[in-house]
Amino acid sequence: MRTIKFRGKRIDNGEWVYGGYVTNAGQGPHMFLAEVGIQPDHCYAFEVDPATVGQFTGLKDKNGKDIYEGDLFPNFDEDEPECSKMWVIFDNGSFRLMCECGIVYSDYVWPACKKEIIGNIHDKDQPKEEG
Repeated sequence: MRTIKFRGKRIDNGEWVYGGYVTNAGQGPHMFLAEVGIQPDHCYAFEVDPATVGQFTGLKDKNGKDIYEGDLFPNFDEDEPECSKMWVIFDNGSFRLMCECGIVYSDYVWPACKKEIIGNIHDKDQPKEEG
């Protein structure tokens, strides 16, 4: 059984929240139901920026950190040395890596498991995030 979870940045304070993702019946802002790190018998909803929402790939990086859409990795394709970074995208029903030079690697997320996440496309200063 695979774990289906999401992350998104809260609109009110810019912090990442993790959990399930729902919309308010198409009438309101995108909401994120987060239970990670919060009391397990309560469910909290936060408004998140829809552009920052990313799904968990089911994979972890070399340090055991969950890999989500939008996570950045150093380029490990020796055939494309001009690309310094790659990031995880969801494309055509699969998680894939995209190089900053525009190349999309089909079915090519698994090598990321041997590398360390260096940030994500939504944080300008690329700090290591938790989760």
